Amino acid sequence: MATTRLIGGSALRARLANIADVPETFASDWADETVDRIRSTKPASTRPASSKFSTKVGRFRAGVYGAFWWLFVDRGTKAHDILPRKKTALKFTVKGETIFAKRAHVGRIRRRPFISRAAQGALHDLGRDAIVKAWNGRRRTGKGSHSRFL
Repeated sequence: MATTRLIGGSALRARLANIADVPETFASDWADETVDRIRSTKPASTRPASSKFSTKVGRFRAGVYGAFWWLFVDRGTKAHDILPRKKTALKFTVKGETIFAKRAHVGRIRRRPFISRAAQGALHDLGRDAIVKAWNGRRRTGKGSHSRFL
């Protein structure tokens, strides 16, 4: 069996270690920027929860939370039928008129990726500098090797 020698292995190890040094505030900053972008680019809505977005941040991950139905707007849906679960008919109110139906057909909803674009745009603007700076950072050798310099 042939062995392979990695040239620059110590530099690769140092760079991978530097990625772990991305500032702890990065996830929080990314989530906050994403929420701001979502609020400014979301489609118009009359629902009260449409502008309520919150963040939950951990060391290596961040989440943006809001009304679940925004995901259907962001990702789109396929055409599908709605059937009653417990009753024999569905009941809808459209323009003040009550309608009963055995089933309803909902057409395809096109994708409007405002959430995806907001997250990617925020990562592009905020993340590029922090991640590239961490990747390009070098580690000192010897005493005090835990400190980084650029």
